[in-house]
This record gives sequence, C-alpha cells and structure tokens, in this order.
Amino acid sequence: MRRSVSLLPLPAVPTSLRPSPDELLRQALADLAPSQYEAAAAGRGPLHEKVCAVVDEMRAEGMKPEHVVLAVKGIAFEARMGPGGWKLIDTMVKWCLEQYFKTS
Repeated sequence: MRRSVSLLPLPAVPTSLRPSPDELLRQALADLAPSQYEAAAAGRGPLHEKVCAVVDEMRAEGMKPEHVVLAVKGIAFEARMGPGGWKLIDTMVKWCLEQYFKTS
C-alpha cells in the first residue's frame, strides 16, 4: 500500500528572526573602518540603501523627520564609529532628509 504525501510550502522565516533595518545599519556602520568613512559618504551604495530602509520603516511608523534623524544619529553612536565619523554622519542625515521627503 502506497502512502500519499502532501507537500506543504515551507514556512516563511518569522519577521522577528529577520534583522531589522536599524540592526542592519548598525552592523554595517560597526563594520566600517575609519579609513572607509570618506568613501562611504561619497557613494550611494549599500550604506545609503540601509539608511533609506531605516527611514522608510520609521516614516511608515509615523515618525517625524527630526525624530528619524535623531534615531539614525543614535544608531551611528551605538555602532561606536571611530574618529572622523562625523562627516559620514552628516552625509547620512542628508540621505535621511532626502529619503523622507522623496516625492516619488
């Protein structure tokens, strides 16, 4: 006698197990060496994308732009960025505001 096996779809990874955008940004900043700050600020690469993801999430939660900026600065502080990180943080603030007020 043959058994019938039904194939069920695999369950999705629970949202609570996925890193949040702010955790991903914090880790990306922590992984940057101070010698990489200038290059990260000059480009619109992975770090820019992570900042934008944080902004999108916070904006969707109804946060005001000034609170989003403070939160992103807080993430940078928590990542323990080394000397010279202020220029990158200034650039990240600019990215926050551009993303928050993006019209498209």
